[in-house]
Parts: sequence; C-alpha cells; structure tokens
Amino acid sequence: MKRPDQMGNLVTPCVIRDNHRAFRKALQEGGARPVDANAEAAIKDRGYYEGMVAYGDKVKELTNPIWEKEYVGPERGKMENVA
Repeated sequence: MKRPDQMGNLVTPCVIRDNHRAFRKALQEGGARPVDANAEAAIKDRGYYEGMVAYGDKVKELTNPIWEKEYVGPERGKMENVA
C-alpha cells in the first residue's frame, strides 16, 4: 500500500472532471470513440476541454493544501516517529 505522499491528491479522484488532461490523453492513446452525439460534441469542443482543464486546475489549487495538511502531513509524522 502506498503512502499518501506517493499517491497524489485523492481529494480529486475523478479522471474525467478533476484530471481532464489525463482523461483526454487516455482517450486519444486508447483510440476511444464517443458513444453518442453529445459525447462526440464534447470531445470536439475546444471550449469544453479548456473549461474542464481550468476547473480541474482550480480544484487542485484549492484542495492540494488540504491534502498536504490533513492527509500527507499526519502520515509523514507517523513515519518520522517510527524511524
């Protein structure tokens, strides 16, 4: 099992909403195709992509300090006490 400092911010777990860059890259690399017209429109819409990326960036900006303070910090403290 990985420590919190090795996993990344789990307050933002959704690959589609919180990590849209990675989601879009996976779509392209995997050759995924949209299941309907709405999905196709979303994939082709540059504004949609930019909005999702901006959303994810803002959420990370707001939650990374929480992740560090509430999850990573206490685990680091436990590890330091063991060593």
